Amino acid sequence: MGRRLLTKIWMAMGVMLALAGLQAWLSDFVTLEGHWTVYTATCSDGAVPCRTADRAGPRIRFMADRKTGSVDYRLLGEDGRNGRLGACSVVDARNWSCPPSAAAAQRLPPSVLDGHATPTDALPYAIVSKPRWLLLHVGWR
Repeated sequence: MGRRLLTKIWMAMGVMLALAGLQAWLSDFVTLEGHWTVYTATCSDGAVPCRTADRAGPRIRFMADRKTGSVDYRLLGEDGRNGRLGACSVVDARNWSCPPSAAAAQRLPPSVLDGHATPTDALPYAIVSKPRWLLLHVGWR
């Protein structure tokens, strides 16, 4: 094989690896152990439940602890509040559920199943994907 062909093959492999890394980052496939982030969007008209989200909302970072059966949360963004939900059933960071009453009092999703937060009509925001949140964050409606 010629040197040019080998160079093209290595360049193509590098591009494919970079695209795979970008996909992993966009889908949150790679996360810190026990951490999970939920991306939200809000409605400019303040509607609850928010069905037509048009502004990036806070990100909610959850850290599930299997030993204690609790889920710590932190809102990343405007108010930055944090706290803990107790009496939860925790399998891992991507699979847990807490009593709906405790989650509703904090205006949080009550569970994450297979990496997807469970929306309820009581939430003041819509749950969106990371790419959608990034687009809303930069102002793309």
